[in-house]
Amino acid sequence: MRIFRSLFGMFVLLLFGGTAATPVEAQDLDFEIVPHWAVGYVVNAPTQLVGFGGVTFGPHLAGWGVYVDAKFTLDSPKGESNFDPSLTPEEVENLWGDLVFEERSIWTTVNIALVRVVSDGVALYAGGGYSHEDAYIRYFDETGERGEFGWYWVKDDNASGDRVNLMVGAWLRLLPRMMVQFGGETNPPGATVGLTIVLPFGR
Repeated sequence: MRIFRSLFGMFVLLLFGGTAATPVEAQDLDFEIVPHWAVGYVVNAPTQLVGFGGVTFGPHLAGWGVYVDAKFTLDSPKGESNFDPSLTPEEVENLWGDLVFEERSIWTTVNIALVRVVSDGVALYAGGGYSHEDAYIRYFDETGERGEFGWYWVKDDNASGDRVNLMVGAWLRLLPRMMVQFGGETNPPGATVGLTIVLPFGR
């Protein structure tokens, strides 16, 4: 929660700390008229709840633009005390037949997309990137001999690897200096949601 409070505070400072637009300026923040340079916090729910992105679009690029972002999954089983790096799922299931209790994947994604302004307050994007998946399985040993009280994690290398991610979405102007982002992605599959602050460059 600390990181979310810090990020929220950063957005408030950027939005109101000397960047608030006057009524005249607000009229001039048309996507089709004014160059937009912006940064934001973006997630791919429900898997990647930490992410950051940057975008530029507008008349300086003839109504086109470029967007880049990076998103991450928190709470990897690899950092837990009952993670056993010496075992594989094949060994567990062939030797002991322990019960599979949970499967979890940790994702790291980097994307780039092409942006197109379609109206004074709407810009669309489509693109893709690279995602890396680390897959884990949580087992339960009924005898209690393995793990902590029988619970332990094992990395599944066969289910891990690199993936191609595809993404589409849009920005909508919420306030003169704030845009909201909505979209979808394929790897990991989820809904893209973001809050983007327009920087006062080129005004």
